[in-house]
Amino acid sequence: MMKGIIFDSEEHAMQMDAQHNRYEHQTTKYVFNRKPLKATTTITKSDWAVLYGIPDTIVNDEGNVIANPKYDALESSYTVHKSALMVGESLTQKDDDGNITGYSCPYCGEVATVVEITDDLLKPLGGI
Repeated sequence: MMKGIIFDSEEHAMQMDAQHNRYEHQTTKYVFNRKPLKATTTITKSDWAVLYGIPDTIVNDEGNVIANPKYDALESSYTVHKSALMVGESLTQKDDDGNITGYSCPYCGEVATVVEITDDLLKPLGGI
C-alpha cells in the first residue's frame, strides 16, 4: 500500500520534504521518495517565481531598483505534473488503542492530507 501527499509540483514536494527533515538518520536533504503523477496543474508566473526564489525586481550596480530580467523572461504560466511525496506510514498518528486518528509531521505537528497513491495515478516512466 503506497501512501503519499499530493503536491502541485515536484518542487513543492521537495521544499516541504526539506523543511521537515531533521537529518537525524539521514545524510541527504530529502527523506521521502517522490513520484510524478499523471495529473497536471498550471502555475502562474508569480507563483513560479516565488517557488524558485526569483524576485521581480533587483538592485543594479548603481543602487537603483530595476525589473529583474530573469523574472521578465519567465512565461506567463507553466503546466507541470503534480507530484506525490511517498510518506508511507511515517506521518500516521494513532490513539491509545492503536486506531489511526490522522496524519501529521512528528516534529512540528503540521497536519498532512495523506492519500492512497494507486498505480493508475502515477505518470508512466518516460511517458507523458
